[in-house]
Amino acid sequence: MQFGMATHDVVAKAFAGGSDADMDIAIETLEKRVRLYEIALDRILGLPDGSIRIGEPGYVRAVMTARRRTNAGKAR
Repeated sequence: MQFGMATHDVVAKAFAGGSDADMDIAIETLEKRVRLYEIALDRILGLPDGSIRIGEPGYVRAVMTARRRTNAGKAR
């Protein structure tokens, strides 16, 4: 639940911003937050950093840009 609350503002700004540059900034920010949450979970559980993965590399970008690709296909 905390993860969703901590990332909501980044996701909302990405979709509201509209430009590709805004989306790239939001994706980079969200990827950074995901990495920090992964490290935090590792440390809370006493695991080596990098043990827990919330998503595969590139997952955040794929999810964040899926809607944009779908809408671009409809515009044609």
